[in-house]
Amino acid sequence: FRDNNKSEEYFELNDKLDCSVGYFEAEKIRNKAKWDYALLKVKRYTESKAQLTKEELEDVFITINHQMTATLFKKLYQQDRLSLEAIKSSLVEVYTDSDGFDQMFFLPLFKKVKEEDGVLLVREEDVKRFEGLPDRVVIYRGMREGENIRNKLSFTLSFDTAEIFAYRHSQGTNKGVVISTEVKKSDILALITGED
Repeated sequence: FRDNNKSEEYFELNDKLDCSVGYFEAEKIRNKAKWDYALLKVKRYTESKAQLTKEELEDVFITINHQMTATLFKKLYQQDRLSLEAIKSSLVEVYTDSDGFDQMFFLPLFKKVKEEDGVLLVREEDVKRFEGLPDRVVIYRGMREGENIRNKLSFTLSFDTAEIFAYRHSQGTNKGVVISTEVKKSDILALITGED
């Protein structure tokens, strides 16, 4: 895992591990090893300084799978191990990969970035789309009926996209709904065109 070396030996060891403990137990062991190695990288990078740079954080994230990134990002943020540059460069990716994670954790981070550097716009398309927005913007969200909207950060500019999410939430006894509201452009914290 340390060098992501996909040699014959690597595959052989993984096969042995799968055979000896079973695939699911082997996955737990592999994920724990990746997590431990990521923490070792953090320790190495922060031995002589307090915070990780953008490049160092990217190197740490390569070690683990994307479901673990939000957990590690939160841990590093709470330990004040992330520079503003590292937060800005990875916030959108970590946020969009954090399905099921406490979304409200990200609110002060988006606010901090906006306060320091303006609206978080990662791609060139984000900049163009944001610049083209009117002063008041209609936003939509597809969600489960009765869900608390106050704990939600993600909205879309597209009714059709919101409808897709509403449909996803309408399973079993749950009914999906699309809500909309109008906000000031100046209240937007980030625009992520890749996620619509």
